[in-house]
Amino acid sequence: MNYLLWPHFHFSGTFRSDISTVNNDPSRYDTENFVAADWLQGPGNWNPQGSGEWSVTGSVSHVCYANGHCVGTDEGDKESEPLMGADIRDGGNGTWAKMVDLDTEAQTFSEIWGWRIRIGNLFSADYMPVPFQYIWEKMVTNRGGGSTLGAAYQSVLSNIRWIDNGNDSPFIKQLQKAMSNRCDITNDTLSIRFNVDMYQRNYEKNNFTQDELQV
Repeated sequence: MNYLLWPHFHFSGTFRSDISTVNNDPSRYDTENFVAADWLQGPGNWNPQGSGEWSVTGSVSHVCYANGHCVGTDEGDKESEPLMGADIRDGGNGTWAKMVDLDTEAQTFSEIWGWRIRIGNLFSADYMPVPFQYIWEKMVTNRGGGSTLGAAYQSVLSNIRWIDNGNDSPFIKQLQKAMSNRCDITNDTLSIRFNVDMYQRNYEKNNFTQDELQV
């Protein structure tokens, strides 16, 4: 289902991307000449021992039904929709997802691998790896993050597992009905689009390797 269609929902929060920077330099793949100093933290190598782990912490902020009516933290009867305020968390793959660059010379195409996302106690799904897109200068000046840049991810969710207590959600019922439309050849997947920005690369800050996320 297209993320522009109804029904759809929005969430926001923060993400952690503990990317490793030691492998950003092609010369460090020369194991015979790799030295201990290559592990030192500093400019250009601000997280040399990063794990690559990716995780999200957030909650659902808006829910829009098939008729175009929306409820949110600042509008509508949010108490009538169990999805409102639901936690966004990792879906139980048993290990953290990873953010990676597939080539040291292509570091503006980072991908997320092995991410299973869970929406409260309603459903979970696998995220298909894609590189981020539309990287842009989001802020004229640095306002506290490690970067003034923003970027967007556009992908699909598959292997959807519905959780029984999601049956109390009017939104989930509408979503399942829309996905059962046999005219839609992609009715077993959902579309997801989210923006990321203000990534913190300063290892002296408490929010090091963290950032804002909006869907």
